[in-house]
Amino acid sequence: MPTSSPILISQSESTITVEMPVLSGSDTGSSPILSYNLKYYIGSNNSTLVEVVGGTQNSLLRVVS
Repeated sequence: MPTSSPILISQSESTITVEMPVLSGSDTGSSPILSYNLKYYIGSNNSTLVEVVGGTQNSLLRVVS
C-alpha cells in the first residue's frame, strides 16, 4: 500500500486534477510499476466505485483530470 495519497492540483464545480506520487522501493515491493490506478466512490452511501485511469488498461499517467 502506498505511503502517500494523490495530491489535489486544482478543482472546479465539475472537474478535479490530481497527481499521484511516484511509487518506488518498498512501496512497490521492489517491483516495477506497470500501471497507476485511480478510483473514486460515488452514490448516496459511496456505494459505486468508478475507475478513472489504470486498472483494466495499463497506464503510467500520474496527473489526471
